[in-house]
Amino acid sequence: MKIVAPYSVVGELKTSNRRIDIVKIYDSYSLYPKLDEEEVLEGFFQVWAVSQGIKEDVLPEIDSVLSGEKRYTELGAEIFGLAYIEHQNTKFISDMGSPDLELPTLEFKELVEQWVDFLEAHGR
Repeated sequence: MKIVAPYSVVGELKTSNRRIDIVKIYDSYSLYPKLDEEEVLEGFFQVWAVSQGIKEDVLPEIDSVLSGEKRYTELGAEIFGLAYIEHQNTKFISDMGSPDLELPTLEFKELVEQWVDFLEAHGR
């Protein structure tokens, strides 16, 4: 889904491999991916748009996989399907069943942490 005006770029999520704008549309924040494959991230972050929920539910699950406590975990979101998190990679899987995007789990965690920082800075 591409965003139409009125919106304004108010921030970004950035790693060494990726840069995604954060936009404000009326009173909500969303990602504005430049690559079609990154649209699934927009859906994921749209569902997880409250910092407290991310800190209580998402980050502990990622950390449990990275620490070796769990071999994998799944985080669901109605809009896009689920994120299948393994130690090396995270796969975003739509309702169609095939991965729409795969990225290193450490990069995914970095994006999530930046999203939390952004949300907290904007009272969310």
